[in-house]
Amino acid sequence: MPQKILASEEEPSPAREQARTGETPSANRREDTMKISEIAPFIGAEISDVTYDDLERQEVFDRLVESLRQRELVVVRGLELTPRRQIDLAARLGKPVPFLVEKYRHPEFEEIMISSNEIRDGRPVGVARGGNFWHQDSSFVAAPAPYTMLHGVNVPSTSGHTLYANASDVYDRLPEEWKKKIAGRTALATVGKRLRIGSEHIGLSIAEFRALADAQYPKVEHPLVREDPFTGRPYLYGAPEYLDSVIGFDANENEAFFAIVDELVQAPEHVYTHQWTPGDLVIWKTATTYHCATEVEPGVSRTVHRISIESDDWRAERQGGGKQRGETAGQGETAGRGEAAGREAERGGTAGGAARRGGKQRGKQRGGRR
Repeated sequence: MPQKILASEEEPSPAREQARTGETPSANRREDTMKISEIAPFIGAEISDVTYDDLERQEVFDRLVESLRQRELVVVRGLELTPRRQIDLAARLGKPVPFLVEKYRHPEFEEIMISSNEIRDGRPVGVARGGNFWHQDSSFVAAPAPYTMLHGVNVPSTSGHTLYANASDVYDRLPEEWKKKIAGRTALATVGKRLRIGSEHIGLSIAEFRALADAQYPKVEHPLVREDPFTGRPYLYGAPEYLDSVIGFDANENEAFFAIVDELVQAPEHVYTHQWTPGDLVIWKTATTYHCATEVEPGVSRTVHRISIESDDWRAERQGGGKQRGETAGQGETAGRGEAAGREAERGGTAGGAARRGGKQRGKQRGGRR
């Protein structure tokens, strides 16, 4: 499907600006060619003909932000970025969050998590497996970071694609009977479905393992239908892999609801497949964007740098936000363990491993403050 240029989204050239304003542009400012195109009717904007230097200009960056807010997802093609510059861009959206599990961090920049199947000097560059199921980032914690930023450092174009769907579009396509059934309801989010059994769990029954997981990573309550503060559209907040249940539904109702959500999210005509090219920068709103990683073909290397971004422009309170059951003063640490467990589970790790590493890292941080 041909891409459509969004109205009035081509940056004016210096010559046009001079004719309009009568002011002479700086001699070293090149003619602007930035274009913003619609990726698909249901999600996404692609920004082309733009450099990092262009994005340093506030008026250009503002257009990127507005496209992100209105279209859920933005793709900047072929952007040459150092890790430092990626962090600087992320910092203009909000606060880059250091990844809790230390071994997945960039060796020089704690804000960057490395997703990679490459081996150098006999050691993995990053974590090779992750996110290969449909989800909304960290929806199993009370207050997830509202933005995710990925930069394609070494990416194949033939595999390792990322699939995206719009949670507002998913809600719009729900049958009216289901919209009525879920109106005003709260869902229980959990990382429990993605946890792996480790050696420390040998001898536990399934019930005992689930009880242990619930104790370590309490379920979180979220309103099932929310309103996007930027577009005003209602959207569905919850992916079956991170949902325990809808409060007030019986087992059959939950099963039926999860099945229809899976069907709607994965409908091919409503999924954007991002085929990576080197230097691609992809940013999305975590609450309104479902996504899923696909496999990388054997023998092909792939490395992507990921940053989670906290931001005051999308607070949980504005969303009627989530809370943990039995919330206590220690909620922050529990939420951190939950997020670490979720990322660990996405990558084939164990619940106990995430807890131990998270605890070790928090110990280091506390020691540093003493």
